[in-house]
Amino acid sequence: MRYNGRVDEPGSFHHVICRAVDGRAIFSRKSDQADFTERMRTLVEEGCFRLHAWVLMSNHFHLLLERTDESVSRSMQRLLGGYAMRFNKTRNRQGHLFQSRFRSILVDKDSYFMELVRYIHLNPLRAGIVSSVEDLGGYMPSGHLHITGLREYPWQTTDMVRSQFSMHCRVKNWTSNYLDFLRDGSQTESDRCEHGSHIINSKGISKVENRHNDRSDRGMIRLVGTESFVRSAYDKLRNERKIRIRNRQDEHLAVIHVLNTVSDYSGFTPESLRRSGGTRKLSRYRRILARLLVEDCGMNYSDAARFMGLSVTIVARYVHEELDPSTLLLEKRIKGSIELR
Repeated sequence: MRYNGRVDEPGSFHHVICRAVDGRAIFSRKSDQADFTERMRTLVEEGCFRLHAWVLMSNHFHLLLERTDESVSRSMQRLLGGYAMRFNKTRNRQGHLFQSRFRSILVDKDSYFMELVRYIHLNPLRAGIVSSVEDLGGYMPSGHLHITGLREYPWQTTDMVRSQFSMHCRVKNWTSNYLDFLRDGSQTESDRCEHGSHIINSKGISKVENRHNDRSDRGMIRLVGTESFVRSAYDKLRNERKIRIRNRQDEHLAVIHVLNTVSDYSGFTPESLRRSGGTRKLSRYRRILARLLVEDCGMNYSDAARFMGLSVTIVARYVHEELDPSTLLLEKRIKGSIELR
């Protein structure tokens, strides 16, 4: 069974978590917080996603977003890539700022939406940065302030949160119910929100039993929800062939098919795509090939690097760097013509 990309379709809800390399503080300056917040605003206003809850901690962040026009992976690539470039430039540093892959947990909105809102906005309290729910109002980089009316983030969506707490009270008092809800948070639900309740991987569906043994999300899909939600998501993935059962021969044929498709589009021979050097145009198609091998064929960086005759570092850079609009459009066209068997 092969995991092929993230679960990502319009209308899906995701808890996105991303941490800095080596526990580095990445939001210590107010200018950092303002820049990241502005980048989120831009993506929301462009229609990439709706943002229901969020918080920036010293070395990581949490978002509860609803995917709309753009894939979560593409939105995060723009958000993280742009922020990292500015961060490095202002500090005269080089290298990766974030860990290799952000964690995206598919959320059962009917059962876990409000639990995620609470979990995300209670992060400063659990971390000991503030001492009470009331003190959360003084923690600036958080969507909690917009919900409670302490700060305006017009691009943040509050309709679903408001509807949960305004059904049995006057609208002006619904925030009191929201604050009471925060005070009732449980540690058990926090673990599920952080690590998911289930995973889908090479063994099928399994429950998350030990959160300390989940260092890498590669090769798995995380979900938080009821048994029926998880089963429905799994069946949908199987039907859409995002999870496939293949033998080694099938794997090889799929990779060769991708290579030949890129070769046909580019006019470069498969051999030239599988070695370093060459023109800028060749490098452009080689970058696309590396991304397809990792994201669509499910290869890890080492296998993709070995197949292409490149270093692991270069393959990782190809996968994570933001593409210019013309190259991104070209990648979409090539990807659209690939039908993995």
